[in-house]
Amino acid sequence: RASHFGGPEALSLEEFTPKEPGSRTVRVRVTHASVGSTDAAARAGDYLLQPRPGFVPGYDFVGVLETVDGAATRRGLRPGMRVAGCLARMGSYTTYLDIPSARVVPVPESLNSADAAALPLDVVTAALAIDLAQPPDGATLFVQGVSGAVGALLTQYAVANKMRVVGTASERTRDFAESLGAEVVDYRDPNWSGRVRELIDGGADTSVDHTGDPLVRTVTAPTG
Repeated sequence: RASHFGGPEALSLEEFTPKEPGSRTVRVRVTHASVGSTDAAARAGDYLLQPRPGFVPGYDFVGVLETVDGAATRRGLRPGMRVAGCLARMGSYTTYLDIPSARVVPVPESLNSADAAALPLDVVTAALAIDLAQPPDGATLFVQGVSGAVGALLTQYAVANKMRVVGTASERTRDFAESLGAEVVDYRDPNWSGRVRELIDGGADTSVDHTGDPLVRTVTAPTG
């Protein structure tokens, strides 16, 4: 628990005996929880969604199902399965979680737990962007920060669905983004938006932005 704001020393270990899980929740024994930039920001007091100390950090987790309810059983979940999930208000730095079964999904056997634990928040973010945008078939997608975690997931999804991806990245991460299929413009270029418009005639059908930069609108189609 983050007992106060600060560095890693702000985290303190708290012992507890969990109650029996409710009738509409399942219990997960957490084996892996990711450490992301949001966790560090929240612990330091620099995160809007955690304005006060006393919270347990961690959005992402992988663990083993210890109990199931009727809804979980209908989804094919059973005790002993590895599952991954993403919490709405953090809390994954714990030994046990009692949560609604709709918040967990099975982890494929081909994916190890450490890798799986780093994915949920970014996957949910990328999926929500696609769901809200509903890009048309053959769309051109612009991603501000295409080499980041969400940008990389969006690129892989778009390329797999025969979309074109143009995005900004640093020269250091250009090769990585291009290896996934993105066309890259250096975000440090003062005229990056002009470079993007040269690549995308008429503007992007869908744009995903992590920065709030108003120039993103100038590279997006009027109907995008």
